[in-house]
Amino acid sequence: MVILRKYGFSIGLYLALMVHLNSFGQTESIPKGNQPKRFTQFEQKDLEERALRLTSTLGKYIQTIANRASSNNEKQEAVELAILLFMSEDKVVEVSNVHHSKINIYEIRDYLNRLWTMYYDDIQMKWYDITYVSDFKLGADGKIYGVATIYQVFKGFVEGKVVYKDVTKKNIEVILEQREDFDKNVYWAMLLGDITVEETSLE
Repeated sequence: MVILRKYGFSIGLYLALMVHLNSFGQTESIPKGNQPKRFTQFEQKDLEERALRLTSTLGKYIQTIANRASSNNEKQEAVELAILLFMSEDKVVEVSNVHHSKINIYEIRDYLNRLWTMYYDDIQMKWYDITYVSDFKLGADGKIYGVATIYQVFKGFVEGKVVYKDVTKKNIEVILEQREDFDKNVYWAMLLGDITVEETSLE
């Protein structure tokens, strides 16, 4: 098993992935086995804090994948761990460009692999202002939905010079779904959904 020292884990890859599903997933303030229609202020705050930790973790993995100084092993580990933060691999990421209005849409694994292989000599990609999460609401499918809003700064370098840069405001869907652990205990797993572009501008 691979030891993920870069991410602070001292266990194998499989156990690390399980930690991701549970450390972000269990929300003790929500009654297990019950689907609430409303949340108290305390429950809402708890959900917001967990959503911010989850999106911040994804941002760190994306930085590792985009960083040309990261080894191939580090990038591959970051790709696999990032994907496990999502509800499924068919969740999509929208990508915009300040030079045209078209928005490209990629499934999450394709998006992460594209970051790895972009033609720039170097990439700087940072998320900031990961501070806002909308109210969580119960969906018709029994899952609970919220949205985290972040700002992404992207810079692409060729021969040491910035040849492209932008700032994008993105909305990240956050989903809670009831699941069972190995002992058949029911818990709420918090995972990510689609990532959409709200606006893109020059830095």
